[in-house]
Amino acid sequence: MLAAETEVLTQYDQLSKVLYHFQTVIPKWMDKHALDTAGSRLGLLHNGVFVFDSESEMAVLMDYCLYNMPKDGLNLAAQYMRHHPPLAGSDEELVLNAMSNARHALLSVSKLVPGVGLECYDLLRRKDLFMVNRGFSRTGQKGAVLASRLLSLPDFEMSTGADLPVFRESLDAVAKVLGDLGRRLGAGFDNVDDPRIAFELSTGIIRACLRNHAAEWVRYESNVENTPMQEFPFFETIDCGGPTSRNRPCPCGSGLKYKRCCGQLKRW
Repeated sequence: MLAAETEVLTQYDQLSKVLYHFQTVIPKWMDKHALDTAGSRLGLLHNGVFVFDSESEMAVLMDYCLYNMPKDGLNLAAQYMRHHPPLAGSDEELVLNAMSNARHALLSVSKLVPGVGLECYDLLRRKDLFMVNRGFSRTGQKGAVLASRLLSLPDFEMSTGADLPVFRESLDAVAKVLGDLGRRLGAGFDNVDDPRIAFELSTGIIRACLRNHAAEWVRYESNVENTPMQEFPFFETIDCGGPTSRNRPCPCGSGLKYKRCCGQLKRW
């Protein structure tokens, strides 16, 4: 591994620990009404009960609450930072600033950098970027599309950890979301980061992915050597080769449709 890559990974691991701390602490500010509202928007709340197809959907819900439930124009991270200002120049300040300005993206994988991350093309902003993620560097596939919430850091991008693979049906649904925003709000590629447009776009992308059961293809693992998985539950690998429809054959080889086999609804 190149010295530059080693340096990036060292910084990434350090900032990841800070991110995990805030992702554990900040959601404690969340009230039940916000949680229920988020669950309803994402289609995860049914008759007052949360129904999850997979563990990763819970991570998606918490991520949505943290970044998509603003108050006075600020997400939870920005609100926390206002009340608990970090030390100037600290890693905590760097991460909280990035969390306060997190953005949702559709990333087309251009190249895998084994052990480090992915070179990607942001389909919404039409620009190249590099996302550090060890898990994705092993399980990603060139040409695959990921829905990711990104934190911009000085030398790289990193995910908040609630990424979802985007299959064909999801892309079609996202295209409809973009078309609707264009008609109603005049949205285009030049203003996807406008707060009102970004909110609706993020919600539409996540709903489209969840409706096509994308969360069932996410597995969690640790990205830090000799660190137990439970200490870093927001790191993922994604099986981008999952079925594009629950009516297609299950990849386990049973001969059954996916929805009748590994894709059966689970409730927590």
